[in-house]
Amino acid sequence: MRDSDEPTSVLAQVRSFLRSMKMVVWAFAGIRKSSASQEDVATVKPVHIVVAGLIAGLCFIATLALLVNWIVAK
Repeated sequence: MRDSDEPTSVLAQVRSFLRSMKMVVWAFAGIRKSSASQEDVATVKPVHIVVAGLIAGLCFIATLALLVNWIVAK
């Protein structure tokens, strides 16, 4: 019975992390309904939010660096 519980918990963690990524991306964009935001805060883990924020921040910095290199190269 324990084997059947593990995939569900892993799947729940993946869903929580993906929900965290979605929440962080919406926060970067600055558009989010307060009701959806409160629901997300209640369901996701703080560690997932921190990791998602770091990943989104690194992607944002990498995109800016690539954009600057592309503009300077012209």
